[in-house]
Amino acid sequence: MNPIDRLTIIEALRVLKARYCWLADHKEWEQLGELFTEDASAKFFDPSGQLRSEARGRANIANKVGASVGAAQPIHHVFSAEFTISSPTEAAAVWAMEDRLIQPEGAEASYRTMHGFGHYHEDYRLVGGAWLISKLEQSRLKLDFD
Repeated sequence: MNPIDRLTIIEALRVLKARYCWLADHKEWEQLGELFTEDASAKFFDPSGQLRSEARGRANIANKVGASVGAAQPIHHVFSAEFTISSPTEAAAVWAMEDRLIQPEGAEASYRTMHGFGHYHEDYRLVGGAWLISKLEQSRLKLDFD
């Protein structure tokens, strides 16, 4: 693969991840689901490495993420991505991440804010000319609750 094709794929994946963060932060769950392949899988782990949640299929993933956020306001930041381009139609990345969930005033929740740190481990496929997430695994290094 020539360097221009590789950089073009990397930029498309950066835009895809930025869109994921924007849609999650704006609670646009149906549109967020459209960023995944039909057969996508998602797993979410706590800092001890224990699986906390998982889903398969774009609609189920969107519903699972939406339900876990609930009434809270999510805020996502991703950075320091490492990319592996396997072919013109398959790629992977590991993104360092930080997120917050802020409960609205008066919410009946076990915490007011959650502040997390970790990584997104993602696989991607080119489908119909668009890069989509085929596998997402979120690992956590630390979670703080107030």
